[in-house]
Amino acid sequence: MADEHSVAETQSRVNRIKICYQSLPSFDDNDEVPASNLVIAADNASGPAQLAIGKDKFWDLGQTLKVSWWDGPGQTGSDALKKRVKKFAKEWDALCNINLDFGNYGQDAEIRVAFQVGDGSWSFVGKDCLNPKVKKSEPTMNFGWLADSSSDEDVRSVVLHEFGHALGCIHEHQNPDVGIKWNEDLVIKEFSKPPNSWSVKKIRRNILDPVATSMNSVFDPDSIMLYAYDAELTLNGKGTHENKELSAMDISFIKKLYPPQARDDGFFDTDELVAKGGTPDMASGLALTGTEVVTFEPPFKAPPKIAIGLARIDMACKANKAVAATVDRISAQSAQVSVSTWDTSILYGGAATWVEAQASDSQWQFGEFNTQEQRDRNDTSSQTAQKTIYFEEAYAKPPTVVVVLKLIDLENHKDYRVQTYASDICEDRFTIHIDTWGDSILYAGAASWMAYPADLKTSLSASFVTKEGRAKTTERFEFSAGKFVKKPTVRTFLNMIDIKCGTDLRIKTWADQITQNGLDWHADTWKDTQLRQAGVSIVAWA
Repeated sequence: MADEHSVAETQSRVNRIKICYQSLPSFDDNDEVPASNLVIAADNASGPAQLAIGKDKFWDLGQTLKVSWWDGPGQTGSDALKKRVKKFAKEWDALCNINLDFGNYGQDAEIRVAFQVGDGSWSFVGKDCLNPKVKKSEPTMNFGWLADSSSDEDVRSVVLHEFGHALGCIHEHQNPDVGIKWNEDLVIKEFSKPPNSWSVKKIRRNILDPVATSMNSVFDPDSIMLYAYDAELTLNGKGTHENKELSAMDISFIKKLYPPQARDDGFFDTDELVAKGGTPDMASGLALTGTEVVTFEPPFKAPPKIAIGLARIDMACKANKAVAATVDRISAQSAQVSVSTWDTSILYGGAATWVEAQASDSQWQFGEFNTQEQRDRNDTSSQTAQKTIYFEEAYAKPPTVVVVLKLIDLENHKDYRVQTYASDICEDRFTIHIDTWGDSILYAGAASWMAYPADLKTSLSASFVTKEGRAKTTERFEFSAGKFVKKPTVRTFLNMIDIKCGTDLRIKTWADQITQNGLDWHADTWKDTQLRQAGVSIVAWA
């Protein structure tokens, strides 16, 4: 009787299965159905499974995928439900270098979302959406299980799962490395019955046969891409539990698959060293260098290119103002970032920020210019320096060029004035400038420059100047409508300072209140420092 009861329980659980289709663009043979995932019970023992991704399913890194609501017959999705679907789907693109752009794109959308009751929940896998066999008049994803009455937990788990498919993730129970020991006779017996009523060939395609083309992470029984299946369906009694959250491994793996351009927080402040118990001499200005090793997560495939600049300067008035932001020892895994001074200058503190890009990324080109390439430090006969920069690869149109300060060396007894900017921007070159003015003396200056296509949809830059005589500035900058479909990454740099001598040189810039629509930028001084003006550059990308 115990065995009969166990079989009855198994049959009951199997009869409650919901099928999520990994849709495949093959419609000539009805038996060539999509690979499917099983949802049985939530109280099964856990077993090994993992996030797996078909290598031929990947989208291009940084690609913006248009998502629209399918308007065909039988739609049941309310505006409120669509709002929830969008909200939870955006959790994926917040984690990786893919942009999900929801809009009224109709048949031009790569992902077309339907709400057809009775058709289950399913999605094409990654770039299968673009297969010629997939008609543009048809949906590429369906939420047949969701309704206004569905809980947020259920909506979120189903949406994350299906959009995981849309990004290229396959069902983990079909990963060839999982090695699930199916009880094939029982699986075939149960799935031959209603509500599935599948043929043996269909059962093998959906459940028993592994997907041969995949890349995968270490086994992860908590993956959102693994639904529960009953232990009785296996020979070793190991099933899996139901998962409704992105696991830590899901998050780590999708970042490796679609790695963000920035692999770290892009900011270093010498105050961090003091806060971490570093040398107290930094606070007193006796330490000449603040250095930190920055780890890239995930690592780059090769040492990246990096453009670095100054974001905060705090120096004593009683010596020349010499400070630099530098980056060296760059590898695929890490880089060393420093804010330093030299000679008799006294640095109380400073901050650097930077932008990084893959070495193979031809859209982003970086470089530097130092006035000492043209004249010695003690040659102060000219207040201006300029150089024509030729791009390693010419652009199709004049690109956007951002220039920021990375080193200044100013005479102490004259006002602290220096600026950097670009002019004469062409497809293959531009002119970079580092100037001072009035009675100021600039012994040396250096600037980093960044160039990218002016029509690059996922990037934006801007330059601002504070109002004269204002010690603290906070202003809102709104991005152009629809520029970003998610919150961008932002870096903020100094490109100009004009401060009266006789007081400490104190200036900092940063951005906050960042959304996909805009940000607040700041440029502040403090204590007795007399700021005439400051210039700020921002670079944003998503």
